[in-house]
Amino acid sequence: MKKFKKFNLYKVITVIFVILQILQPVAQVTAETISTTTPSGLNIVNAKQISENTVEIGITLTNLSDSKKLDSISFSDDMIPEDINDVKILDSNNQSAIGSFSISDNKINIETNPGVGTEPATLNINFTKINKNAVNTLKYGSQVIKITPLIVPAQTSQEPQDSSKVPLASTKSSERKERISAPAAKAISKLDEVGTDLSKYLPGGTLITNAKATFTDSKGNAVDPDDVTKDTNINLAFVWALPNTLLNGYTVKAGDYFVFNLPSNITYKPGTGELQDTSGEVFANYSITSDGKVTFIFTNSVLNSDNVSGTFNYTSVIKQDSNSGQQTISIDTTTGPVEIPITVKPIGGNSISKTGNVVGQNSSGNNPTGITWDVTINTNGEVLNNAVVSDPMPTDTTGKVPTLVKTISIYPLTVDLLGNVVSQGPALTEGKDYIVDPVSNSITLAGDYAKTNQAFKIEYTSDIDSSKIPDEGGSLTFTNKATLTNGGNSYPADATVNAEYGKLLTKNYLGADSSGSQVLNWEIDYNYGEKSLPAGTKIVDTPSDGQIFYGTPVLKDESGNTIDASMYTIDTDNTTSPASMTITFPNGLKQGVKISYKTQVTGAIDSSINVENEAESDGQTVSAGNNSVASQGLTKTLGTVDYNKKTVGWNININKARQDMSNYQLDDEIPVGLTVDDSTFKLFDNDTKTELVRGTDYTITLTPTGFSLEFIGNLKSQAKDSYTLSYVTSFETLKLTGKTWTNNVTATWVDQKGKSHTNNGTANFTPKVEYVNDGSKSGSYNAVSKIITWTVVTNYNQRVLNNASITDKIVGDQDYVPDSVKLYEATINSDGSYTLVKPEISNNATYDAENNLLTVPLPNGSSKAYVLTYQTSLVGKIINQKTYDNTAQYVNDNISSNLVASVSVPNSGSVIEKSGSQDPSNSSYALWNIWVNKSQSTISNATVTDVPSDNQIIDESSITIYPTKVSSDGSYVENTTAPLQLGTDYTVNLVTDNTSGQQTLTIVFKNTINTAYSIHYRSLINSSLINDTLTNDASIKGTGEKPVSDDIISSTQVVNNGGSASGKNMGLVITKTDGNTGKALVGATFEIWSDVSGNKGQLLRSGTTDSSGKINWKNLKSGKYILVESSAPDGYVISTMLKNGQEISLQYNEVDENQNKNLSLVNFKGQITIHKTDRDTGKDLAGATFDLYQKLQSGDIKIASELVTDANGNITYAGLDAGNYYIIETSAPAGYELDSAPQDVTVNGDNIQPTINISNSETTGEVLLTKIDSDTGATLQGAVFTLYDSKGTLIKSGLVTDASGKIMYDGLKPGNYYFKETQAPTGYLLNSNKIGFTIVLQVVPQVAQVSVENSAITGAVVLTKTDSDTGKILAGAIFSLFKKDGDLIKSGLTTDSNGEINVSNLTPGDYYFIETEAPAGYELNSSKLPFTVELQSTPKVAQVVAENSETTGSVILNKIDSDTGKKLSGAVFSLFDNSGKEIKSGLVSDINGQITVAGLKPGNYYFVETKAPAGFNFEEAAQYHFTIELQTTSKLATINVENSEATGSVLLTKIDSDTKKVLSGATFSLFNSEGSEIKSSLISDSKGQISVDGLKPGKYYFKETSAPAGYILNNSKLNFEVELQTEHKVAQVLAENAEKTGSVILTKTDKTTGKTLSGAKFNLYNSLGKLVKGNLITNSNGCIEVENLKPGNYYFVEILAPNGYELVKGNKTLFSIEFQKTAKITRVVVENTKEMLPEKVKDNSTNLPKTGDNSNVLYTTLGVLAILFSTLLLLKKKKF
Repeated sequence: MKKFKKFNLYKVITVIFVILQILQPVAQVTAETISTTTPSGLNIVNAKQISENTVEIGITLTNLSDSKKLDSISFSDDMIPEDINDVKILDSNNQSAIGSFSISDNKINIETNPGVGTEPATLNINFTKINKNAVNTLKYGSQVIKITPLIVPAQTSQEPQDSSKVPLASTKSSERKERISAPAAKAISKLDEVGTDLSKYLPGGTLITNAKATFTDSKGNAVDPDDVTKDTNINLAFVWALPNTLLNGYTVKAGDYFVFNLPSNITYKPGTGELQDTSGEVFANYSITSDGKVTFIFTNSVLNSDNVSGTFNYTSVIKQDSNSGQQTISIDTTTGPVEIPITVKPIGGNSISKTGNVVGQNSSGNNPTGITWDVTINTNGEVLNNAVVSDPMPTDTTGKVPTLVKTISIYPLTVDLLGNVVSQGPALTEGKDYIVDPVSNSITLAGDYAKTNQAFKIEYTSDIDSSKIPDEGGSLTFTNKATLTNGGNSYPADATVNAEYGKLLTKNYLGADSSGSQVLNWEIDYNYGEKSLPAGTKIVDTPSDGQIFYGTPVLKDESGNTIDASMYTIDTDNTTSPASMTITFPNGLKQGVKISYKTQVTGAIDSSINVENEAESDGQTVSAGNNSVASQGLTKTLGTVDYNKKTVGWNININKARQDMSNYQLDDEIPVGLTVDDSTFKLFDNDTKTELVRGTDYTITLTPTGFSLEFIGNLKSQAKDSYTLSYVTSFETLKLTGKTWTNNVTATWVDQKGKSHTNNGTANFTPKVEYVNDGSKSGSYNAVSKIITWTVVTNYNQRVLNNASITDKIVGDQDYVPDSVKLYEATINSDGSYTLVKPEISNNATYDAENNLLTVPLPNGSSKAYVLTYQTSLVGKIINQKTYDNTAQYVNDNISSNLVASVSVPNSGSVIEKSGSQDPSNSSYALWNIWVNKSQSTISNATVTDVPSDNQIIDESSITIYPTKVSSDGSYVENTTAPLQLGTDYTVNLVTDNTSGQQTLTIVFKNTINTAYSIHYRSLINSSLINDTLTNDASIKGTGEKPVSDDIISSTQVVNNGGSASGKNMGLVITKTDGNTGKALVGATFEIWSDVSGNKGQLLRSGTTDSSGKINWKNLKSGKYILVESSAPDGYVISTMLKNGQEISLQYNEVDENQNKNLSLVNFKGQITIHKTDRDTGKDLAGATFDLYQKLQSGDIKIASELVTDANGNITYAGLDAGNYYIIETSAPAGYELDSAPQDVTVNGDNIQPTINISNSETTGEVLLTKIDSDTGATLQGAVFTLYDSKGTLIKSGLVTDASGKIMYDGLKPGNYYFKETQAPTGYLLNSNKIGFTIVLQVVPQVAQVSVENSAITGAVVLTKTDSDTGKILAGAIFSLFKKDGDLIKSGLTTDSNGEINVSNLTPGDYYFIETEAPAGYELNSSKLPFTVELQSTPKVAQVVAENSETTGSVILNKIDSDTGKKLSGAVFSLFDNSGKEIKSGLVSDINGQITVAGLKPGNYYFVETKAPAGFNFEEAAQYHFTIELQTTSKLATINVENSEATGSVLLTKIDSDTKKVLSGATFSLFNSEGSEIKSSLISDSKGQISVDGLKPGKYYFKETSAPAGYILNNSKLNFEVELQTEHKVAQVLAENAEKTGSVILTKTDKTTGKTLSGAKFNLYNSLGKLVKGNLITNSNGCIEVENLKPGNYYFVEILAPNGYELVKGNKTLFSIEFQKTAKITRVVVENTKEMLPEKVKDNSTNLPKTGDNSNVLYTTLGVLAILFSTLLLLKKKKF
């Protein structure tokens, strides 16, 4: 055995980092991706064939998304799996499903559930076909996995192993174990399928004997262990050894494993690889899992060696979620843990930083009592050595207010890798951990922290000297500087805080109150410094002139709580100028108080004024001055806009100031384009909540420029409330200048002192732009169809269209879509939006293709809005415009508008994107993703070129191109279930320079592409550097409407690791020769692949032998490879080992002087040998002739013909390629049968020169036996025979005659034979004779003939006669018997007492009976009764049953009226038998009222009525029974059923004839049409109604016998009719009564004397003022009598007084006519006064008062009242 050289460990590790074998699998664990893609959630771990038809597939599933993920694995062509559906995949604990899989169309479809972390799973797949001679593979995305074939035991003919090869370790003893011959070791990936865990047999429980760590940066430079950061490479080197002697005498075997954990504080990356010696022999396979477990699985090689040992290397970084500071990397070894201390420094942080914040503030955040200062040191992780922090406490910046230290605390901090503090530890101990100098406030770290990397927070709390805080308060600034002194260097940091202290007095103006009335809001913050103010402290507040205090002030503390009213008094004086308010605190004050109060400006504010207010307390005065207060006399605002009606509302607020106004007039200037709607004016009093009346309270006058409003009536002289005037204008945007209408209003009025005032207001209305343009345009892009839909909306203003049209010029690289124009009407909504009216309307759109101009005329005369939509297409385009713009022109009545729209297309211009990352499931590879044509341009000859850096090798088999599904918004999803097909959809050309290994990948899309595609592939990382960068330069070229080209460079960072290995670059020379002649073979093609656990990994090179039979590959690294011969020279066959892939090892110590390893390989030509023999004797047969064919996919071809066997029975044909062949015998040797069936034979690497054995047999003869009926000669089926030879030897049994009565048996060699019948045909007697025959020599084909006869067995028949209803037997029936053909056999056959007739001795056949006479009382059944006498296989009697039926009867039902007896039609009945079974339904009585039912057998029945005739009642449950008697003679059953008519109702309603109110208490009698009284004393109820039921159809009348009290009796007949009640109807009767009238007597008298007065004239009115009677004159008795007055209120009006008496105008003499239950006369008296005569008449110019003239009295009274009212007003003013 070779021994390992003892190298310095450091040198070994250095060599490993520099020279890693890149082509062997290595564990790669860290990747930093510059541009990344999301890795697949499915990874194929391994695949192997475990039986003839079963393959086991190991996978891992990951799906961290919240939706299911679908993946597909496909098989190579030589495999056909069995279809299965929806099989659950369980997690590693076999407890819950993580997904499911199905198999169809030669694919495994795997569905992974959401939220699945990385979970392993095993799938066992059954196959109907597995070609064991093919290389079977699985493919998923970029992964191509070779299926490990079923392992066949090693053959003894294999070449012996080279005993000079040595394992990884050397033997220290002199003993050497014999090498074990076994197949090459294979990778084992699942521990439940391998051997024993070695840890329980290892002394110390581990194989790791030593370990070391070194640290480097990304460029490979060494890093000190005390300077590790989150990005530092931690390079671990493990030394391991397998002891020769294990515990308990255990012996290591292949498959045994050892598991150890990587250090817990580093990151983990999955990976796999091999541990091999310098010759390439694999001693163990290793795997690294994501949780940091490393597994060594040992191979057969450990069985051959002692002292097996080696190394294992792993590179990682510190765990990224750990914290900075001191850590220990700990590795368990056989001698105990190796602990490597490191210091992890954050990449951020500071030497020192400082913050401060005030403490002890009140609820307002003021008046703090102290400051807390936090000093944070060393978050950058440096070494502190006797570090000192000094921090003197500051005074404020004025130098007047000092601070004093109260406490000092120090806390250790935990800092993350970025320098951020993540947590704080418990406080350190003073005197032990640090020392404080109380004079300088400096702190020195001591004890365990005298030298440390720890970060700290030092917390100082300090008090602010409250005695030095200024009385006026304000802001104090404190700045504090701390200094860290460490290692002779000083690091300062400072912080500043502001302390806010409240003042004694501050004042703020808060603005005008929202209620109006010129009320203003003020606020005073008093004693916010929280001083202790003495008893009697007061504040005096003085507003500027023209203000008075308004309402009651509110006092609250700083927290918002109301101050108790007992703590203060308020004295307000509004009588002085200025006014004043004094707030006194009788008991003093120690807290801050917020005082909120109001003032009111008393005078009118016409435009705006400035107001001031000042407050004074304890000698301090503050002012809130120069505050502008706007006028509240007039404001104007915009109201509701209705774009459908084209109206806009306006609101004018008048006198919100609530001034006492008179002569108010308002002028509103309406701009051009707005028109006032005069009917919309409303004036509302906001204070009384009432709407004022136009014409009574105000007038509106329209003017040429707007309108004027004037207050009238009571408002004319005094208007003190707040008012709102609202109105509506229509608008016309054609008249709009600019974008906005401005509406101005001016008001003038006079106050009560006679002073004039003017107020102004304004408001704007800016209509929507689409209404200004009268149109709009927009567009949207659908990435699925590549269609832009343009929408043009016109006539928003709903004007009358006159020669209106839309023209739209299509610009840019877009095509109009023919017939895409749609025109719709639209309704305009009040908010300005529109609603389409569907369906579309017809349009006359035209498109000028030459000028790309679309023209759409609009309906002339219409005033509707219209919406035009049309489409443009980007299909077939190079889509690279940022936006697609269009401008439509809308014209109506020669007025045009340009409507502009722009559409952005997602991914426009994007033709290539690329990203990459290190494969998370196999870190030996990088994954790349190229997105092609996200813009969805139409590109022909699209060619993607990708040039990778030379430190990677593209895996051509992993190239997969997925189509994509695009959403309308332009987002993409890969369609991984339907990848493009290589050769059909695209071509791949991967060119590799055989010298340098540089590659160029070219992918050409064979078809024009017009959507996006996603290209995935992987590359093997071909780098020996621990950290390296892979780059790719991808570009695309193609043609479309214009050339397309773009390129992009992408890169990704990778990290490499590995185990024991060494090697140098070298070459491989393959020499190919003929295995028989040794001549060089040209044209043999080879491939060299990377070796992944003995399987093909990735294709690295390919080549073809030249004229010297050689291939020369350069620049290969030492290690293992898989060599494949992919094609042989013509006529040569590739061995199976080379076809499937032969593992080879290239080691630098095996090269020649040219640095090449030489490999010699041979080929043999294919050959087939045919050997022909006699099938019985086995002798060789000459003279057989054959043709040879080859099977090809394109069709079979003949290779050779007329190949004749020689005397030894052989034919040999050479020079065949590997393939499937078959031979066909075209002629047999003389006297032998020809075997023309194709005989398959395969030439392949396992069977290059196969032999096929074929035998022939002599020609045989045949015999034909025929079985016949001995009577009829008919052939008989079903006879069974046995065949014997002449010696009685059984040849064949169970031979059965067929349908033609024959047995044909062939294959009989010449000789004598006989048949023997073992079973006769059914119904025949057995023939027991031997039937002999002879097979003659078959010079020509001859058939031996044999005939055998049998006789049939007779049968019988029994006929039974029964009653058809009861089934009882009937005697006395007479029958005749006939054959089927009509021949009479017997007659006069009579049924006996059992009702039977028996007839025997009938030969099998068909017969029939005919009844010639029926039994007494039964009907004759003259039909044929056929039957068959069957073949008597067993005795059988034919049975015949003959039935007779009884005679039926009938029933008649008569339907009649129960009252009149008349026949009734239309009644509906159902008929039932005695058992309740319904016989018939829907039986309807005819016009004679009858229902007749015939065909009823004797028995009991009943009818049930289901529907009565219209207008009649019926009993639903009633049964009408009858009986059908035995019909010895014909008898008819009869039944009568009566119905009564349905009754109706009447409803009489009694009402007042005038008022129509209902009347109770009226009494009626009811009579029929004949005058007979039916009912009497019928009285109307409280609803005025009388209801009478149970009236049969007919005519009736009511007669009133007593009227309601106070009403006149109505003697008339009230006729009505009750109709036929086909449906329920109530007759209605209305009875009216008139009230009794009354009378009135008016008596006219002299007021003084009381005497009656004639000649007075009156008019009489009712209560509604309607004249009842006029010109009524008092008679000589002074009376007027008026009769026939209905009860109610009336009044007389005197229109002419008696002569000499005064007329009192307007006087009403009221009276009432009472309800006339009894007759009553109403009496009234009217008095008159005589006229007063004048004393003296002076002249005609002087008018003296007339009699009854009270005008002077009225004027006097009004004057007195006015004086009193004025006096009251003056008194009121003085009071306030």
